[in-house]
Amino acid sequence: HVMSHMVVGGWLLLAASACGGRSVDPPGSLPSRIVSCSPSLTEIAFAVGAGDLVVAVSDHCDFPASTRHLPRVGPFLAPRVEAILAARPDLVLLHDVQSDTERTLRRAGVRSLRIGVDRLADVRAATLAVGRAVGRASEAATLLARIDRDLAAVGHAPARRVLLIVGRDPGTLRNLFAAGPGTYLDELVRRAGASNVLADSATAYPRVSTETIVARAPDVIIEARGPGADPVAARRDWATLPAVPAVRDGRVHI
Repeated sequence: HVMSHMVVGGWLLLAASACGGRSVDPPGSLPSRIVSCSPSLTEIAFAVGAGDLVVAVSDHCDFPASTRHLPRVGPFLAPRVEAILAARPDLVLLHDVQSDTERTLRRAGVRSLRIGVDRLADVRAATLAVGRAVGRASEAATLLARIDRDLAAVGHAPARRVLLIVGRDPGTLRNLFAAGPGTYLDELVRRAGASNVLADSATAYPRVSTETIVARAPDVIIEARGPGADPVAARRDWATLPAVPAVRDGRVHI
């Protein structure tokens, strides 16, 4: 279960060497106190066996369950540097968009690793980068081998048109956000032999209206919800769009 959080989770990482990830200082001794400012990076740290070193996380980190009891260092787009420093980290894991935080930490003399999380191709190098940084390189290699086996086991499904929902207002079909091109979710759909109804979107995670959904007529709707969500209630919300083939045919999956 190495998943991004909507980023829902998924295998979302970007190679430090190949795609812009970087460490502010040459790594010295292995870290003993890690702060993670990205849900996906938190999950990777735990997945490679370094969860016991994680001492604080972002407000959005909720997997594995033990992360919910850790101190919080602020929202994904605006981590609180004071809270990060208060956790006395010797390594901070940052998403690629958190460049301002990286610069501030560099000035404070705190080592960080900044990694983007976008495509399936990013998983391998980034997992290895985190594994090396936390002294779990062999565990990272084992994890990647398992992911490869899981992907290889995916057979091709019928060539259906899929809508991937990654966020909305609870209990309504307002403020709907979906996965478009250039996302790992889009890649997973194509690997399974299906197509993304928003493959032509201008952005990776577009906001969509119910009118657009009716017009695009997806055969399948897959919606990612956070921990504690009620899948029965979530499917019931979609019943307000009976003209959509996925709703009509009972292919709404939460």
